[in-house]
Amino acid sequence: MNRRDWRFTKTTASAITLVDGTSTYSLPSTFKRPVYAQLLDSDSKVFSKLDYKDDAWFAAWNEQQDQTGPPTVYELRNDQADGLVTVYPTPDASAAADHTLRVEYFSRITTVADSTAAYDFPEEMCDVLIYGGQYLLLKEREKDNRELLSMARADYDRAFSDLIRYDRQFDDNRSRFRITPGIKSFGTLFIKV
Repeated sequence: MNRRDWRFTKTTASAITLVDGTSTYSLPSTFKRPVYAQLLDSDSKVFSKLDYKDDAWFAAWNEQQDQTGPPTVYELRNDQADGLVTVYPTPDASAAADHTLRVEYFSRITTVADSTAAYDFPEEMCDVLIYGGQYLLLKEREKDNRELLSMARADYDRAFSDLIRYDRQFDDNRSRFRITPGIKSFGTLFIKV
């Protein structure tokens, strides 16, 4: 399930409080892929967008990494463990007082365990898990019954396709272009008919 970037796993960690002299912050869940990060001003309005850099680029880019001020770059690490975001330059007292951080990212679907704990899945995902589990059990116990195996696989494939269709139903991405307000003309504008 974690091979896809499901829209229902998109998570926003908003209003992360910046701390003077601290560059790494914990996210509320493990991450899979970044979407964007922004600095917000004291009114929670977007102040600036941060550029994403991967860990290898970030480490080789500036070895000293001792600048302070409002962050302009971020990286995400430990996606299999705890999920950390690191910003650079390191926030100073002024940046910490004037800004907060908002990070949007795709989180990982947590491992399903045998417990009574509730999972934050959409209902449409339950059929995929049930039909997938049934198919795997039948593959183990009914190896020679090809007809039963193909029916179970068809049920799983249909449920998985339905989940993909459900996930694509609403597009929450930002528009790729924007229509700007018209330019005001100078003087009178004449239109020939």
